[in-house]
Amino acid sequence: MSKKGRKEPRQILFMTALTAIRSNPLIRNIYLEHTEKGMEKMAAIGLCMHKILRIIYGMLKHGKPFDPQIDLNNRQRSIKKKPAGQRDKSRRFQDYDLNAPISRRQNKKRLERKQSHSVNNTKFGINAPAPELVS
Repeated sequence: MSKKGRKEPRQILFMTALTAIRSNPLIRNIYLEHTEKGMEKMAAIGLCMHKILRIIYGMLKHGKPFDPQIDLNNRQRSIKKKPAGQRDKSRRFQDYDLNAPISRRQNKKRLERKQSHSVNNTKFGINAPAPELVS
């Protein structure tokens, strides 16, 4: 959890989330769903804290009491919208855009990386000659 912000409201929200996990079926279901998927317990409590804040914000914004049925409908709709596939991991290894502006520090890192890949000082590797077989 983030340590930014004021300490007292975060403590109050944490205790509210713990109480809601015990007594509110909606928050309890969210907590149990995520812990069963393998999320850490403290992270799931943080998720519940965030959910409580979103509920409070929605009540203040619309001036209406909280309706759990509307929330369940919104959650079902958002589940349907999510694509079934995973993120494309190959995007992480895309080439650099040579025309994009970069800092001096990043430029230095790229030059060092280029030099370390071009120089092969190892005894074994692609540039090393094949060992001779003695019969």
